Parts: sequence; structure tokens; C-alpha cells
Amino acid sequence: GYLFRQLGLSVAAACAALAGIGLLSQSLDQLEVIVERGQSLGVMVGLTLLAMPQMIALILPIGLFVGALIALTRLQREQELTAAYAAGVSRWALIAPALRLAALTALIILFSNLFLQPWAQREARDRAFAIRTDLAALLIEEGRFVQGPEGLTVYVQQIEQNGLLKNLFVYLDRNGTVTTWDAAEARFGRVGG
Repeated sequence: GYLFRQLGLSVAAACAALAGIGLLSQSLDQLEVIVERGQSLGVMVGLTLLAMPQMIALILPIGLFVGALIALTRLQREQELTAAYAAGVSRWALIAPALRLAALTALIILFSNLFLQPWAQREARDRAFAIRTDLAALLIEEGRFVQGPEGLTVYVQQIEQNGLLKNLFVYLDRNGTVTTWDAAEARFGRVGG
């Protein structure tokens, strides 16, 4: 139990460090969702977390190797393995905690690859599709006239961080009937989906 705890804590620390690096790199990739698509921070965090099951398959084997190497080196340097040999513990009894930890890691990776990863990829694809087809986000670009479908043109002078639109102009030419709207301040909202 002592050896399993020592190995497990080192492996968990190595995996946590690698997961932090992975989350940082994924969140930087997903920053485009906020900057270019005008989505919220919650949407970005959700997409970043949906990428984690795929990273688990990469992080866990490396974390297992690094953590076990650190723990075994420390145990050897502090002469704990030598003391265990002197106490009559066999080599297989010393290796068993590392083998159990490796088997547990393999089972977690298997579960992730068979169940979590396909679900997360489907969910991420669905969310990305919803973001790409969000008409309000596509029609709003600060300081530009954006042509939309069926004779729709939208202009926004400024978009504030809280989603408030300054100097909105909407022009709609449908079958020769021209309609225009303008507002000093506006905000898009969802009504009935």
C-alpha cells in the first residue's frame, strides 16, 4: 500500500501538470470562439473541456512514466527499496504496485477511448455547428457592413464586452420592399429558439 501511494501520488502530480498544459493549449485554440464568433466564456470552457477525453489518451501514459520514474528514483535514493529487500520483501511484491497502477491507467485509457472520446467528439461537433450557424454572431462585425441572406445588411459601429451593440443599422430589401432599422444601443436576444 505504501509503494502504491508513493507511485500514485507522483503519477497523479505528473498527470495534473500535463493536463494543465493541455488545457492551456486547448483554451488558446478555442479563444477564436470568443474573438471571432462573439461567443461567451462559458462556451469556450465547454469546448475546451470536451477536448479533454482525447488528451487523456496522450497524458496518462506519459504521466505514468514520468511519475513512476520520479517516485522510484526517490525511493531508491532514500534507500527505501533496499530496506524493503532487507526486510524480506520479494522483487515481485515490490513490482506489484507499479503493475497495478499501470493496469488501472490502461483501463482508464480504454474507457476514455471507447466511451468518453466518441461522445465528446460528437458533442463538440454539434456545438461547433451551432456556433458556425449562429446568424447573430455571423452578421455582426464591428465597423463593417455585413451582407446576410435575402437582402439583409447589418452594420454595428462598436461591440462592447457585455454584448451591447452601439449604433446598429439593419437594412432589409425583400422583394423590392425596403425596411430599415437603426438604434443607438441594441442587444440581440433569443425568442422561441
